[in-house]
Amino acid sequence: MVDTHQRQSTILIDGYSYLEVFSGEQPCPREGTTIVTVTYGDRLGYLEQLVADALSFTEIDEVLIVSNAATAPVDELAERWPGRVRVIQLAENSGSANGYAVGIEAALANGAEYIWMMDDDNTPTPAAVELLHAELKRLEGVHGSAQVAVLA
Repeated sequence: MVDTHQRQSTILIDGYSYLEVFSGEQPCPREGTTIVTVTYGDRLGYLEQLVADALSFTEIDEVLIVSNAATAPVDELAERWPGRVRVIQLAENSGSANGYAVGIEAALANGAEYIWMMDDDNTPTPAAVELLHAELKRLEGVHGSAQVAVLA
């Protein structure tokens, strides 16, 4: 049985301290795809749709939400999907570029094999998931996995 109590940890990236909130057991390192999204304001409805759609695909292991001082209770999503959703709370809105940098660092530190950066008001479609993974595998065969990025 998964322990569902909420825990918090503070992570340090580039000299800045960020609060990471997750529910349940600490996620194990991932070997699949982690979606990184950045949010702000009250965009909980968008995030709920993104998370629900993303986690319906076996290729997507985790959704990492970077909260740029969002006013919505985004921590609820980590509680609803324990071990599959992580939230990093930034104390202030530092912009999407910094938010994505923080999210990418956290995903890599957690062992993500692939990172899919996605705006919080978008959701992955079946065709996109399949096509992106097929193109990644094809390019890895040509260039090696350390040299491949697919931008969609």
